[in-house]
Amino acid sequence: MKKWLLFTLLLVSMFKGFGQCEPSLDFNYNGIYPSTLPPIMEGYPYEVTLSFKIPRDSVIVVNGFTVPVTIDSARMLGINGLPKGLQYGFCNRQNCTWLGGSRGCAKITGFIDTADHLVGDHPATVYIMTWFTAAGIGNQTRIDSSENQLVKVVQYNSIAEVGKVQKLSMFPNPAQSVVTIHLPKFTQTTQQLTVMNAVGQIVYEKQLIASDGQSEFAWDCSKEPSGLYYVYLKNGTNVWSNRLMVNGR
Repeated sequence: MKKWLLFTLLLVSMFKGFGQCEPSLDFNYNGIYPSTLPPIMEGYPYEVTLSFKIPRDSVIVVNGFTVPVTIDSARMLGINGLPKGLQYGFCNRQNCTWLGGSRGCAKITGFIDTADHLVGDHPATVYIMTWFTAAGIGNQTRIDSSENQLVKVVQYNSIAEVGKVQKLSMFPNPAQSVVTIHLPKFTQTTQQLTVMNAVGQIVYEKQLIASDGQSEFAWDCSKEPSGLYYVYLKNGTNVWSNRLMVNGR
């Protein structure tokens, strides 16, 4: 029976996608940075970048003997247990496959709907395929799983840095072509407008400047598929949000 040693760090490669992040250079050890994910706040968009460094050399235990191995590459196959509304993806390498000894990064993004009542801890199982060479047994491929990732969902008002979530006014709703979003009275210069689809993918982002004197902003949703969208406006510690139904193409 084989058992991996010094292989926990590969858990970070739980993502599919390509080219949407940059690995951090602030750490020099083999492992995950940050080592603990920030909590996910329900009712608000979530995005976190994980950076990691895959070892070139490791060991396995075969029939009670420690065998050195050289890691050629590793690929994330999938992850079970993410709360509804979250997705993994946006890796910095195609097919979420990284060479041994390389740095990488990936993102978890999405939105936890308050109506789904998902506050609490959610254990996740990660599946990884690894290509490696072991002394005496040649080139090998294997799939391993781990349940060491814990996803924590908290209520929006339990995170101190977020002041309050208010309802964002917009019309028409449902919309077919253009929706007009009412801009509240800003308290800081720069505002962030974010629109996400029902599975947590960001479909539109724009920074708005208070000095522009705008009281409304028109978003063209005609190119988006019909369905449910979440619209957010963040200004300092305040957040305005609302659901938008698009009846378009």
